[in-house]
Amino acid sequence: PDLIISDYRLGNVQQASLGDMVFVIASTMPKEAPTSLSLATYVDIVAFLLERNDVPPGEADLAADVAALRAVMMTAGRTSAPAAR
Repeated sequence: PDLIISDYRLGNVQQASLGDMVFVIASTMPKEAPTSLSLATYVDIVAFLLERNDVPPGEADLAADVAALRAVMMTAGRTSAPAAR
């Protein structure tokens, strides 16, 4: 089945950042060992999810930089700025 970003529970917020998405994924995956992967791997997972949900790529790859990821907000299943490629 297709992966839908809105399926991820980002808490009771009207909007969330890509940093929030990385945090949720890192703290829940893999199920047997949350937070066991590198930050770069979790960022790659988020980039994959964005691509699979037809979010247009940005000019650069997503960086494994928490502050930068927190600056990119998602609303209604889309980012407020084009996602990195």
